[in-house]
Amino acid sequence: MGKFQRSLVPVSAAFALMLAPPLALAGDSGQGAGQGASSRLDLPVLFTANQGQCAPEVLFQVRVPGATASVLADGLYFDLDGAGLRLRFVGAGVGAGTRAEGREPKSARAHFLGGARATRGVETFGSVRLIDLAPGVDLELHARRDRLEYDLVLAPGAEPDDLELALEGSETAWIDADGALCVTLAGQVLSQPTPVAWQLSSDGRQTPVSCAWRERAGGRFGFALGARASGATLVIDPVLVYSSHVGGSNADAASATFVDEDGAVYVAGWARSTDFPGLGARAGALNGKEAVVFKLAPDGRELVFATYLGGRGDDAATALLVDRDGQVLVAGNTASDDFPTTAQALDRSPSGGADGFVAKLAADGSTLLFSTLLGGSAEDNVSGLALTAGGLITLAGTTRSRDFPVSSASYSSEPRGGRDAFVTRLDPEGERLVFSTRLGGSDDDEARGLAVDAEGCTYLTGRTVSHDFPTTLGAFDRQRLGVDAFVAKLSGGGRTLLYSTFLGGSGQDEATAIAIDREQRAVVVGWTQSPDFPFGLGEVAPGRKDGFAVRLSDSGNALLLALPLGGGSADEALGVTLDPLGSAWVVGCTRSADFPVSRDAQRSRLAGPADAFLVGISDQG
Repeated sequence: MGKFQRSLVPVSAAFALMLAPPLALAGDSGQGAGQGASSRLDLPVLFTANQGQCAPEVLFQVRVPGATASVLADGLYFDLDGAGLRLRFVGAGVGAGTRAEGREPKSARAHFLGGARATRGVETFGSVRLIDLAPGVDLELHARRDRLEYDLVLAPGAEPDDLELALEGSETAWIDADGALCVTLAGQVLSQPTPVAWQLSSDGRQTPVSCAWRERAGGRFGFALGARASGATLVIDPVLVYSSHVGGSNADAASATFVDEDGAVYVAGWARSTDFPGLGARAGALNGKEAVVFKLAPDGRELVFATYLGGRGDDAATALLVDRDGQVLVAGNTASDDFPTTAQALDRSPSGGADGFVAKLAADGSTLLFSTLLGGSAEDNVSGLALTAGGLITLAGTTRSRDFPVSSASYSSEPRGGRDAFVTRLDPEGERLVFSTRLGGSDDDEARGLAVDAEGCTYLTGRTVSHDFPTTLGAFDRQRLGVDAFVAKLSGGGRTLLYSTFLGGSGQDEATAIAIDREQRAVVVGWTQSPDFPFGLGEVAPGRKDGFAVRLSDSGNALLLALPLGGGSADEALGVTLDPLGSAWVVGCTRSADFPVSRDAQRSRLAGPADAFLVGISDQG
């Protein structure tokens, strides 16, 4: 079968999948970026000041995986995967003279390019202090990935008995046997463990003070404190734990990444809206989900910028890449009738259903250089993005629209089935259609991966249910057996199908990503449930998936390599890139305890229910 190396990446599934979705792992824009299994965003947790991007009542906001916390003059509002919980402090003078102050300033800036107006250069902070939440009482806030820590700091003379906590939006609230304050929200239980407290002496020494939650009248809660000295500052430190209760279908998610020549990491996906429900949201504010692009420093820890892009509906980024000038191209899907577009864009009018989009951001993420929609009157989505050597923008995706824009001289302009794959090429400014063509048969066909070679030819891969999906004479496989993957190559002008082949067996098969080597040979990765996939898996257990990597000849008439990537459970190959020596690097997700690894693997066993993998395959296969 040839020489190959395998190794298991020693990282958690959350970080691994941030690298794994069909992406350009290195800065090769011709190989494209695509869409695959999404994963939760795992990024630095920072507070953003409200500089007009939120409702006026919001002072600061912080995003964590699956949740958004809004800082208000009298407490906090949590949006946990679409359900809202308000933590409101009640007492004399609460919120009357409150001032919010960002602490631990960061260099990262956030940009909000949707809604009624763009808000750029929003400052970010590591923590926030609400000064005079109540007379003599400050509230300090610190966010972590899995919890929000808030300290009540009471100056000498301020009485904790004067403060009560109202939990608005919860279904029930109680103090459990361990002393934790628990609330139910959308059928889930969130907890605030027994708080700790201490007094601060004038020289900074801490003296512990016993502290517990206490239920008060009207369903509110307060603090029961032990003996303490008068004339000393008192600190009460509750913690809200939410990590095990978020992360459903509406959670923030990453779907594509890109690494530039300097090692900076770009992440695209979607995040919950910055809007604040129930408190008079500003006109045109973002709702639902927004497309989002993050840039991280090469160490992967410091956030450089975060740009949010969207309108009144749901928006998601599915692919991105960075051009030679450091400008960021991002593509995805929008259901917003007010998605931001630029004046000379190819298409500024939503056509119905969901549309695709492609946009270019300035290198610092602050400015929309261009943005255009792409679609017809039904549902359309973009899953792949690539650049030609001349800077032409190539998009791939799937359309249900019979009036999807196609060019007259394209390979196929007529709709064939329920869903058709498409390839569209635009000029570098997103203003003009260079070509646009459909590709499909009489049933459903969906594009997943995209690549462009040095001559401008387009390579497309995905899945098809169509028995009459177009294949070419002499192709490796012209007979569909099940739900098959496909690999196709189109000429640079989009007029000629240079080759097209099925790839699969009698079960379900899907190709997720594609890369092209110097000899114009396609390296395709994906997953299979077929016992008769070309490399032969033997009997496939129910529910089992194996990843695969194949290398096709330059004419698409032969398999030069067919490599299974998996063990006894479910495994998927999700992305591929080629290094300068022509070796292929495949990333994916494994749930197999027996996934094969090399002797020098940094980790040889699963660290949880699922881990990422990285497999290196030499250019000789």
